[in-house]
Amino acid sequence: MSNFFKFKRLTRGIKLLLEHVFDPITTALLSLTATGVNVSEYKKSQGTFRVSFNFPVANNFMFGATYGKSSNLTAPFILPPLQDEFGKNVDLISNYELIEVSVSQDSRCEGAAIKSAVLGPAEVGILQMGNAFAFNLSIKSKKRDAANSNPFNQEVFSMQIPEIALLNSYSRLNPHVQSGISIPFDHENSYMISITPTTDFAAVNLFVSLKFKSKLRERDLENTSQNQTALAARSFVYQAPSLPAADSAIEADTATGVNTNFKLIDSFIDRKLRGGFNRSGVSSYKEGLKADAGYEVISVPMFGSWPHVSGGPRTGSPALGNDLPFETMPWVDIASNEYTTMDRAIVPINYPLTIHHVIIGMNYTGGSGETAKRPQAVHAPSLKHEVGVGLMSGHRSDNIKHQQVAYADWLPSTIANYRIDKIDLNQGFAGGAHYGSTGYSWDLLNCPMSGGTNGVGYTPQGKPVFVGAGTSYNSARTNVGSAAPLTAGGEQVLDIRWKISNGTDSPASWALRQTIIGYSGCWVYLICKKTVI
Repeated sequence: MSNFFKFKRLTRGIKLLLEHVFDPITTALLSLTATGVNVSEYKKSQGTFRVSFNFPVANNFMFGATYGKSSNLTAPFILPPLQDEFGKNVDLISNYELIEVSVSQDSRCEGAAIKSAVLGPAEVGILQMGNAFAFNLSIKSKKRDAANSNPFNQEVFSMQIPEIALLNSYSRLNPHVQSGISIPFDHENSYMISITPTTDFAAVNLFVSLKFKSKLRERDLENTSQNQTALAARSFVYQAPSLPAADSAIEADTATGVNTNFKLIDSFIDRKLRGGFNRSGVSSYKEGLKADAGYEVISVPMFGSWPHVSGGPRTGSPALGNDLPFETMPWVDIASNEYTTMDRAIVPINYPLTIHHVIIGMNYTGGSGETAKRPQAVHAPSLKHEVGVGLMSGHRSDNIKHQQVAYADWLPSTIANYRIDKIDLNQGFAGGAHYGSTGYSWDLLNCPMSGGTNGVGYTPQGKPVFVGAGTSYNSARTNVGSAAPLTAGGEQVLDIRWKISNGTDSPASWALRQTIIGYSGCWVYLICKKTVI
């Protein structure tokens, strides 16, 4: 806060004026109590967030040298501007800086590898001492392009975890953290993490966490977001200094003394500067921080641990466990031709935040040796995906309700309505065919926020939605769209659901084998703004 007090050097013997002392004091009190301390005055003007990826298990995850290629475990992501920055001049949009990468896996606290399920029921899960699941981690980037599946043409980070690093009994790199890095990330780019194994073992609870920093921002207020508490307004209470009269004697500890006014400033500093919300979504009285919010990403894996799942003719798989027919998934009723399945994730709401975007990662990749085909309308016209994010109240509650936050549904013929980017792994067979899918391997989609089209984003959507496990004190919330939120300020968890259904046609009737779920599942990303607590 060095700029609070902008003293000027005074010539020795000059008459001390009121303005010399009390103008800086007045400026400091204005900033502390009337407008909030500007981020330029902060010692640290940036906050941190993480983009984390958990792969529960990847069984058929091997080089596949027989097939002339390497098998990869992948996940694409983007870091879009928040809605209050979206569409602004590029110079006004906050970008991001990667500062740390951490990786870990489950080895049962042993210097050992875990045998894969592809080895059969007698071997799966058995420890193989003296070996480890070693791998290379890579992060690549490319410009977003919803019309073309351009390959990732720039590697921004790489890391190697060799076997020896996991077998040493005294210094085992599990988890391993690489810090002290500084790599810029751009909101206009798509990024892909890629895990390439260097040993033939299962990846069990493989966890990759990317830590970023980005500038601090002002929190969302009542008129900028839906489901917002009425207590989100700024609470600045101006404290004026006690100014002495002109030509009065210079005093220290009187009511208008210099030290008395300096102690007034100290009192605000000593109690610590307030901002943001408490855990129940209530703002502080007599705030002092203007920039009290930061960027946040919640990565939610859907259908994790599943191998490639497809419909169409069964031609056999190059390796055991690579591909499953759709009828093997939960809740499928073959007799009734109801090929419906779903996955669900429950995320506790521990602290308030505002959801600005929901991004979907739709996966078409296959496992080792597979040529998976992206579903096409001509072959799978009724294959329907539905993704929804909701707020849920009800745990130990009389109000068991769900409030829709974001929703998207698509067929192969309508997916372009939500598409942000096409992702191509650009890894080919010796004969030149694409690994992972016919044409491209992932879609990044926008899942529109609910509540109309007054928000901004990649496709038409509603304004951001505030999320906070409130109390009766702040149960009054702004509408979601044109109606009061069903959770009445008492939401406890985020409820993320992904449903897949077949409509009128059976996947068994498809003329060609079409991907329903890509290898190791799909992703839902919640792009949020979090506040100081």
